[in-house]
Amino acid sequence: MLNKSEMPFDVAKAAKYLSQWQDLCANDGGKLWGTSLHTPFVIVDEKTRDVAANQDGFGNKFPNELAIGTTAIKHRGQFWAMAGWSHVAGYESDADRLQMFVHEAFHALQPSLFGGEIDDMGDNSHLNEVSARVLFLVEMNALLAAVGSDGDSKERLKAAHAALAARAQRRAEYGGMGEAIAELMEGTADYTQFMIAAPDAYLAHLEKQNALLPRKETLARSFGYTSGAMYCYALDAFGIDWKHGLSWDSDLGMVLSDAIGTATEPPCLDDYGYSHFLEEAKEQQADRDRRLQAIMDAFATRPLLRCSLESDRAGLNAFIQVAGLGEIRRGIVQYNGLFGEMIVNGGELEKALHGEGEYDFLEHKDGYCAVFADDICINGNVINGSYWKLTLHKGYAVVADGKDYVIVHHPA
Repeated sequence: MLNKSEMPFDVAKAAKYLSQWQDLCANDGGKLWGTSLHTPFVIVDEKTRDVAANQDGFGNKFPNELAIGTTAIKHRGQFWAMAGWSHVAGYESDADRLQMFVHEAFHALQPSLFGGEIDDMGDNSHLNEVSARVLFLVEMNALLAAVGSDGDSKERLKAAHAALAARAQRRAEYGGMGEAIAELMEGTADYTQFMIAAPDAYLAHLEKQNALLPRKETLARSFGYTSGAMYCYALDAFGIDWKHGLSWDSDLGMVLSDAIGTATEPPCLDDYGYSHFLEEAKEQQADRDRRLQAIMDAFATRPLLRCSLESDRAGLNAFIQVAGLGEIRRGIVQYNGLFGEMIVNGGELEKALHGEGEYDFLEHKDGYCAVFADDICINGNVINGSYWKLTLHKGYAVVADGKDYVIVHHPA
């Protein structure tokens, strides 16, 4: 039996899902953000590139030069929300699917709400440093106490000031414009998906995400979903009118700080787990250092297939930053280039090293990507590895280059 995510593309079902989302938008009527959440939305079958959309714009096929993913894209001057069919069909419930639709639709609206496009959320790798990580975890613990507490307003305000103090201490040491942009980018989208599609589940979601934060190996990419959504919730909880006049230069933490004022006495960060998080983070860092060395050794000694990073890729999720190498990512990756298409079903490197994990796709700092090619099999224009498949366009070939392999172009 096929998994839901493997179901053949069903245009009628895709249209039904889009209709359900449009009903949600109509129910909101522009109340949440002062504008309709109804945006151009396209669902794309990853296998055939067939499309279902709520308006014209792509015809019957999604362009080959565009990567397929669950995100927002700009096509012919217009912002679209997009979702891959395997992602859409894979949901167990309509409610969860609708949350995803709202999230991606809001990404398509953000340029008009926040003053244009934003391509780079900056370098937030400092959140992998022990001090920054600890202060972030304290900030989230305190902020959750402020919004989820049944205590009196004085205790809630005390917790909010502690969160802002931890934030200010981290920002003073590391800066934070990249943090603020990531919170706006993903936090407001999460906020919108819950307020529109599941308002009663919002606080429970924040509590669950906060509990998961200390267990995450890296916070640098994913933190904005939780912290941004937490600040949006807090701003509502304190009765602050905050959504008007936001831009990519805004800082949700500063908006809260300006509204509630300064603390009357210095907050005690230990009340929100500082000492516990510090000891835990030191142990995690030692383990992380050992793992990073093993990863660096693997990419230095094992044969790789290298290709340029001049094209679109979709599906890249978590990553580890490795000094001298670049970013090592995990998950299923679809990589479309002039040379053809590569599908990476991640998982081999970390499984081999530690029995778990999925880090095995390198985006090198020098501008190329690489996968392991220990057991490469070249069969015409189809090249397979143990966890990836490369299909080359006409005129391209894979050749040996020392211990590695590269893609070369031989024009006719």
